[in-house]
Parts: sequence; C-alpha cells; structure tokens
Amino acid sequence: ALGAVLFLLNLGATIFADPHELVAAPMRKAVQALLARNADALALFRRAVALEECKFEFDFTHGLEVKTECFVAVVRAGRLFALEGIEQIECGKEDEAAESVRASLRCGLALYRQPTLFQHLGGTFCCEVALAALARLASRGNPSPAALLRLEETLRATADQKWLERVLLGERAWGVSFFPHLLTGAGRQMAVQTLQMIEDWGYQVGTWRLRPPPEVLYALPGAYFKAVEVYSLDFWTELLAASRRPHPGFFLARQRIERQFDESVPRHYFLFHAGRSTIRLALDGRVRAMARLESARTALAILRYKARQGGPPDRLETLVPDFMDAVPTDPYSGKPVLYRKTDTGFTVYAIGENAKDDGGQVRVVGEPLIFPDVGFQVTWPGE
Repeated sequence: ALGAVLFLLNLGATIFADPHELVAAPMRKAVQALLARNADALALFRRAVALEECKFEFDFTHGLEVKTECFVAVVRAGRLFALEGIEQIECGKEDEAAESVRASLRCGLALYRQPTLFQHLGGTFCCEVALAALARLASRGNPSPAALLRLEETLRATADQKWLERVLLGERAWGVSFFPHLLTGAGRQMAVQTLQMIEDWGYQVGTWRLRPPPEVLYALPGAYFKAVEVYSLDFWTELLAASRRPHPGFFLARQRIERQFDESVPRHYFLFHAGRSTIRLALDGRVRAMARLESARTALAILRYKARQGGPPDRLETLVPDFMDAVPTDPYSGKPVLYRKTDTGFTVYAIGENAKDDGGQVRVVGEPLIFPDVGFQVTWPGE
C-alpha cells in the first residue's frame, strides 16, 4: 500500500502524484513508522554516503553468485531518504528535506561509482526516486539558497559523464575475466541463469526467445563461446570509445553501434544479443538520468535567482555567471538544455530520444515510460 500510494515504479520510472496534494494522514503515519524502524540504518547510511569515495564493493570472483545484499540495501536507503524528505516537506522543514533528498541522490552516486551496469540500474532508480521528491520540494517548499546550492553540487556530481566511461570500462574488464569460465560446466550454469533472468524480465531478441533449453547451452562447442566473447569485447570497446566523446557524441555513436552489431552478428549468437538488450536498458536509463539531473540542477539555480530577483529569468543565459558557470548541455542534442516558463511554473528539459522539441512535455500522463522530452518541472503552489 505504501508503494502504491506514493510511487508508481516501473523499471526505475518514478512518478509522484500532484506535488501540491497533501499526503493523507494514514499514509503519513505509515511513513513515520517506517522511518522510525529504520532510523539507525539511515543514520549510518547518511554518514557513509557523505564520503567523497563511498563505495559498496562486490566480489565478482564468484561470478553471478555474487551477493547483492549491499546493493539492495543502498537502493532501499535511497528510497527511505526520499520518503524522509517528503515527511519533512509536510512538516515545513524544507532545509532538512533538502538534505534528505541530497542523501537519496548520494545513494545513487555511490552505485554509479561501481563497475557494472547492474549497479548503475540501481543508481538510476535511486536518482529517479530522489528527483521525484525534489520536484515536490521545489514546487511546494521554499528551501534556503544555501540548501539549494548544496543540492546543485550533488546533482552535478551525479550527472558527471565520467561514471558512464568508468562503468563501460568495468564491464569490459569483467567480461575479459568472465568469458573463459563459459568453457566450464559451472560457467554454462551461469549463462543459463543469466538468460533465465533476462527472459523473466520479458525481453526478446528479434523472433528468438532469449533462453534456449539448458541442454543446448551445455552442448555448444567452445568455439561458439569464443565467438560470443570476441563480439562482446568488440561491442564494449566501441561503446567505451563513444563514452569519451562530448555530448551528443555518445548518444549518436551508440545508435550507430547498436545498428552495426544488430546487422552483423548472426542471430544464433543469442548470448550476445541477450546481453545487449540489458545493456540497452541500462544505458538508456543512464542518459535519461543525466538529462534529468542537469535539468534539475538548472531548475534549482532558477529558484535561487527567483529568491534574489523576485521572479524566474526569461532566459537561462541570465543565470550565467552568477548562478551557474554555464548552461548544462543536452546529452541528446549537444546544445544547451531548454527552458519553458509559464504562469504556473517552468520546465527545464532536454529533447529526448526522438530528437525534437516537444515543448517541455516531460511525461505523457498514464505512460510512465514514454518521455517525449526529458527534464524537470516546477509548478507554483495555488495554481
């Protein structure tokens, strides 16, 4: 019930209800009880994620048997910090709410520092939850300029493109170590488990089911797995090189790389294509997260400008240099993010994957996974 009321969670897409709608008393009571039960754990996580190099290590020497308790704990902490922020907004403790949202973002940042896309999916989830709480704070509250500035610094760090390069390097390095194990019986079992997990998520590659009968994998010759290794490492190498390009270099190069490998790698190398589908999910989420994080950072700078000048600027360039060093770049277009001001608030946004300006339409109502534009919206109270 808690999740159903406060969140609509679908593959990391987090959508709150109207930010000006008050949380019902029974729900607030449930949130307060949940936070009280986890107070000690949150205190420890708050200290941990405040560290500049906070890391939650995995031991990949065990392959897919690696334990995920720590990963799950970080994701849960990110969600709890967001809930804590919502409760503090309801109590009028806006600067405290800003710090809770910041802690939620730093949970995502801690996972972005890790070397696999699996962890990056968790980082993106944390960021989506934190940004949803932040939209509520920015629309309903009035945090101090100092609190907003601290949030902006965390948003900037979390959006940094270097995390994308590091995770692609980590995935490629892990692949070099992992593929030789596919020549063993234990390694074949890992492959069966991986494909089952992907299929359970509902993915398909073309007309192929992703998971063949286990006996097929056990019967495949070593040359088959060697070919999958070569295709996979070439794929990672291309993506890694693309991640070092300034926006929109990665987004455009990745589309080309996807087409190239989709057309050139035969479909019977289902292990390669299955892995590619999960990679696509993680990278799509990461690029969207970068766009939303930078849009949110810009929105908070607008709120600081509004606090000083009495109203939002007409153009984003007005924020430079007093409130921002430069207007952030749209990862999809390579141009500055866009800005639309109305009588009821404003939206800062990137153009999204369709490569066109949809007027700041950052969400289609009822379709949480469709993003015509990707950004951050603030609405004024009472409108």
